[in-house]
Amino acid sequence: MKKDVKQTANRKPLDYRNDSEHPQREIADMGSTQNNLSLICWDLPEEASHLVAPWISDIFPDGYEVADGSTLETPQPGRVVFRFYVSEDEALEKLERLRKTAAKMADEGILKNKGKIRRRTIADTNWWEVVKEGFPTLKIGSFVFYPPWEAAAIEAQTGSDESSSTQLHYIELEPGQAFGTGHHATTRLCLQTMERTAGELKAKGSQEPRTIMDLGCGSGILGLAATFLWDAKITATDTDDNSIEAARTNIERNNLSSRFKLVKPHECKTSSFDLVLANIRFKILADLASGFNAWVKPGGIAILSGVLIDEKDKLLETWSKEAPSFKLKYYLEEEEPVSTGSSDEPNTWVSLVMQRAKK
Repeated sequence: MKKDVKQTANRKPLDYRNDSEHPQREIADMGSTQNNLSLICWDLPEEASHLVAPWISDIFPDGYEVADGSTLETPQPGRVVFRFYVSEDEALEKLERLRKTAAKMADEGILKNKGKIRRRTIADTNWWEVVKEGFPTLKIGSFVFYPPWEAAAIEAQTGSDESSSTQLHYIELEPGQAFGTGHHATTRLCLQTMERTAGELKAKGSQEPRTIMDLGCGSGILGLAATFLWDAKITATDTDDNSIEAARTNIERNNLSSRFKLVKPHECKTSSFDLVLANIRFKILADLASGFNAWVKPGGIAILSGVLIDEKDKLLETWSKEAPSFKLKYYLEEEEPVSTGSSDEPNTWVSLVMQRAKK
């Protein structure tokens, strides 16, 4: 069977190296030269990541990257690293402003602590090549996620390879300002539960979802994957403006704008869907439990991820009170390896499939 390339075939070429509206594209423009640059890293608890964006946009107007466990500045489990590439000339000034911002957020109780801020020089190197090393093409189940600089190679491969009996779905993802490159265990688990759910619905002859919400869409990875599994309209939503724009970029790169609606959360308070995808943290899933009563239609499904196995029972207890019409169908789990030499215990993440009663 030929690979499914409907999202890569006939795509209008996008010149990744000549678009200055995104910081990584600016990196690409510098890729052929040797440059001394500074990399400023801010290491925070993962649950604090959504609080940071409004505070740093003035300091780093060209954007930033978020390490989700796979990139060069790999965080420890439960941590997230914001990465800012700046010129050596402005590094000290940016560093001081960031430290003051972190202190202010801690003083005002927005952050429990300032986190760890550090700076290092990337000296005399082709740093665009360094960045690219952190985002390889990745296969998860039937999905193949690849960065823009691999587009030509991927299209050449899908145009010539007739040998595979497995239908593969190719999705172009631009890594950068939003969570969701497929490298983190929570994203992988969500994709796996989506594929399993699609298979079960098809096997049972059940009605497939026609409306889907990607809650906390980040890069848009889950919504993009959903377009391969179901003939559905996707509503993608996030509280972070950078995530909305990152998702928009990825949707456009894959020629899927007609399948998506991008909104802020308050715009879909009264909407209901056949399927809701939510790869967000435990506390938010617990706090929003009652909201799923409105978001998920009777008989519909919610796929929840971003939950540690030690948090699973507490989340189910909260849902039994706040969303009692939902029952756990099953869950998948994955142990996240720790960094070499680390004394930390590995985290085990879970993704839960919750189904709402039909009546």
